[in-house]
Amino acid sequence: MRAARSSTPIWLWSLAFAVALTRFCALDRLPGINADETWLAVQAQHLLRGEPFSLRTPTHMFVNPMLFLTDLAVFAMLPPSGWSLRAAVAAWSLVGVALWAWQHFRTFANRELALLTALLYAALPLHVLYARCAWDPSFQFVTMPLLWFPAWRLASGRRLRGDRALLVLAALASLWVHLTTVLALALLGWAAWRHAPRRPMWMWLPLVGGLALALAVLQATHADATLLGNLVERPLRTLARPTELLALLLLPAQMLDGVRAAHTFAGMPEAPWTWLPALALTAVLARAGWRATQLPEGGDRLLGRALVWLPLPWLVASGVLAPVPAGRERYVVWLLVPILLLLTRTALATQRRLVVAVLACVALTAGVLALDACQTFADTQHRALRTGDPEPKIALAAALTTANHGAPLRVEVADWWLQFPLQFLLPPGSVVATRLPDAAVHVWWAQAADVPTPGDARVVPDGAGRPLIRWSARQP
Repeated sequence: MRAARSSTPIWLWSLAFAVALTRFCALDRLPGINADETWLAVQAQHLLRGEPFSLRTPTHMFVNPMLFLTDLAVFAMLPPSGWSLRAAVAAWSLVGVALWAWQHFRTFANRELALLTALLYAALPLHVLYARCAWDPSFQFVTMPLLWFPAWRLASGRRLRGDRALLVLAALASLWVHLTTVLALALLGWAAWRHAPRRPMWMWLPLVGGLALALAVLQATHADATLLGNLVERPLRTLARPTELLALLLLPAQMLDGVRAAHTFAGMPEAPWTWLPALALTAVLARAGWRATQLPEGGDRLLGRALVWLPLPWLVASGVLAPVPAGRERYVVWLLVPILLLLTRTALATQRRLVVAVLACVALTAGVLALDACQTFADTQHRALRTGDPEPKIALAAALTTANHGAPLRVEVADWWLQFPLQFLLPPGSVVATRLPDAAVHVWWAQAADVPTPGDARVVPDGAGRPLIRWSARQP
């Protein structure tokens, strides 16, 4: 008599549906679209129209091929809009969740736990917000499961067919997607070398290959002495300031509890109380790291050693690449994969299914609240991310297109944050630049000094009804 096949509980499917909703609900306006997203979209439009385009970002990095190719496919079928801009990255986010579930099942042979941990991974507030922004860091959520799970299997002596090739390919793909993942490869290589007495060759492949490729890219992209000098100066300056050092040690935990997501995307101030859950999570992470180093599985000890040294790559990334606090976690979002894998292997081992399910619901709630906060903290939010219904830059592009009867426009804008969203949204043939003497339209950010409205300028409000953007047929 055959054993009855286990079916996936209905509550698990309900949670999966809720996770999918967070990827697509109000995708065109939460958070507000920004120039970092639309720059690559404009290059894809130029290619489709047979116009000059660039495969190097404004910082001279190579473009993300996964996003660029899917953008080409989407824009070939759909007109420019907030939905078409972000459809590809939202879909890729779900691919990353599926890759986590697949790799988890291959590693631990537990289907229900694989689905649960994948949903927890998808429900993390930072993942929810990054899955809605069409920029390179979002793709680290896609490539990192393909890097850390094979590393765990190899370190535990559970090598599956193709693991070594998958590890190397995932390392190269991660670097191509975002160069700062070289820090993940260095961390993985160091932890593996410290873990294994025989120092097997596979341990060195991601580290050596990643560093070689990173150096080649830095050479090709004209990295200057200033950037290399910051590698020493800024981390030392952070270490010398107790408050900055404490903030640095708490940031991995804040990437789990939603504070970083709300701060970066919604502009929510970091009040003292927001440090309390981070302190608790940091204690949990420290305990998990210590426990992992005592476990029999080599992969768990590998994760434990990596966790001990998590502050080091974070210190380098936050000090060198982004001296401003808001948004700098985008350089180390790859930390979430080893942290979450370690937590589900150690700290959550007792009653693991129930704990993971509850945490997934809590994380999803925090992600939804962070999304809602994108319309709440306009006073402290970066102006490029301020939004409403409709999204202000989309509303502006629609108003300009209607006023000019759909013909191409020449528009002068205040800065980068207005330039590329409008270039993406306006009719083909339009020219948008920060300096355009013969422009027919001038667009600038609203300020208190702009009231009363000068001349024939018109106002585009944000979600709270406050003036955000002003535009006029002549220079204000």
